[in-house]
Amino acid sequence: MSFRISFLVLAATLSLPACASPQSGNVTVTVNPAKRFQTIDGFGTCLISWEPQMATWYQRPESARIYADELRFNILRCNLWGDGTIGPVANSAQISHRDPAFAKADPRTPVFLNFAKAVRRINPKLKVIGTVWSPPGWMKLNGRITDTGSGAIDGASYVVDRNGQKAGGTNRVRPEMYPHFAKWLVEMAKHYEANGVPVYALSAANEPQFTQGFESCLWTGKDLATITGLTGDVLRQEGLGRIKLFGPETMTGFNWENGPNVKYTEAMREDPRAWRSLSFWATHGYADGVVGDVSTNSSAKFWSMVARDRKPYWVTEGGTGEHAWPAPAKEKGVGVAIHNALVAGNASAFVPWQFAEGVPNEHALMLTSGMDKKTHVVRHYSRYIPAGAVRVEATPGYGPINASAFVRGKDVTVVLLNTSDAPKRIRVNLKGISAKRLNAVRTSATENSKTLPAQNVRGGAVTIEVPGPGIVTLSTLK
Repeated sequence: MSFRISFLVLAATLSLPACASPQSGNVTVTVNPAKRFQTIDGFGTCLISWEPQMATWYQRPESARIYADELRFNILRCNLWGDGTIGPVANSAQISHRDPAFAKADPRTPVFLNFAKAVRRINPKLKVIGTVWSPPGWMKLNGRITDTGSGAIDGASYVVDRNGQKAGGTNRVRPEMYPHFAKWLVEMAKHYEANGVPVYALSAANEPQFTQGFESCLWTGKDLATITGLTGDVLRQEGLGRIKLFGPETMTGFNWENGPNVKYTEAMREDPRAWRSLSFWATHGYADGVVGDVSTNSSAKFWSMVARDRKPYWVTEGGTGEHAWPAPAKEKGVGVAIHNALVAGNASAFVPWQFAEGVPNEHALMLTSGMDKKTHVVRHYSRYIPAGAVRVEATPGYGPINASAFVRGKDVTVVLLNTSDAPKRIRVNLKGISAKRLNAVRTSATENSKTLPAQNVRGGAVTIEVPGPGIVTLSTLK
């Protein structure tokens, strides 16, 4: 598609740090907790809710245990399903989760509710966030939750570009239905809570610039800001002002000058009701809606657009590379995806597309058969960087090694990712950190989250070898 070409041109011109180069020898990393960046809100994924075999897999106790205990994911992104929740009504006040018919014919929501409850039994602090792919079809111009094909808008109008063919888009909410949609969204949150799953945050739109053959809905930047502000108002009116709103959940690949992300972010700022209601920014790590984008350009460029706003930034979807070693530790792998989001993009949360699938692909973090190399690389970050930790300076963050560091109270975590084929001997200088010993975990071609002997801190430093490629996490946490 035409929008993909524009992003690739941008990616070639941005001057951002390169990933680790294949150099050998000794490397010194200095951790300075006096220089602080974003507070980490957590890690998590979405689920596959449309395949019965996956719904069955999520019901296994082991699935929830891996999610909440082994990986310590604390965020679950849910698809707030449109059809099957409630039929057409004349007045938005008639939409209620207490209606006996509400969500009776909804096949997706039970998958998320059941898994969320299982995870909450292990971690009651689970943050459940909900995104709308499409509201009920009767609220839309085309009368459906899907379109007949795919296309994209530029964020300023509803002119859809379908591989160069342009026409007006009808896969969007009718303006007179905006109050109905906002009320429906708030009632969906109430439905979750009535079923024992409190909602932390809501998003009115999943990838609002795309229309698809699957459930989707177009929103211009201005209209997305309108519905965000309206939803915030309804939440407060209904006594649910504690529920946060996020967006625009566009592609980080749309960051070129005057591109869609500029339009969506500016529209949010220019609408006082939307700006008051929006708690954090969110984008998806894709180049074009399908192909994952884990480059430094992706999240760093978006962060440069919103850093002045002082609102946290979350990655709420995206591809994460392949599963077989050494891909998870190489330049286009999940380790680099997380490192770039946290370090280049200052993201406070990393919530890619799917938890698990039956076959390996770039969209899932593990296989239904069990944890694999990709999952173990994720574990190096998600298990040892707790919610509430603050990212602190680790220099060099890029170069011979990709280094990141985090502190929470007296706890400290340092992640060392070696994307090259040569082993690195790393001296980690810990400025002003009082820890005497750090637990060590390593994943390499022959090791999966292997627990190493605890490393003594001598002279304010720890020295450890990181295989090439490989990843080591040093932490006061276990």
